[in-house]
Amino acid sequence: MSKLVLLNIYNDVYEALCVKASLEAAGLYALVPDYHTSSTNWAGGVTLGNVRLLVLETELQAAHEITDQQQLPASEAAAPCPKCSSTKTSQMVSLLEVAIAIILLIPAIRRTKHFICHDCKNRWKYERS
Repeated sequence: MSKLVLLNIYNDVYEALCVKASLEAAGLYALVPDYHTSSTNWAGGVTLGNVRLLVLETELQAAHEITDQQQLPASEAAAPCPKCSSTKTSQMVSLLEVAIAIILLIPAIRRTKHFICHDCKNRWKYERS
């Protein structure tokens, strides 16, 4: 039996579920193990991201081909790592900012976004203009 491997990490559980649905429509097995944690723990799950999408190791190449064909809008696309050019990146969120946003019931708006690469563990910040 083939083992499950990481295809990608998403910031949003719903985005991961949409990609999972497109993989299953193509006949591939896909799993979002963080679905229940992210959907029931809104502040810690959906806000902090890191929702994994797993596929069978034997179907990894086919899954990459399917996901490469899907284009996200530029505002939602993951920022590639400036060090290794990997797209397995996610935005980091400060727990303090999340707590303040929840207490005050307002969205946390930041001009600077902090990212981490899941391949080389590089961290960098991107300032919106």
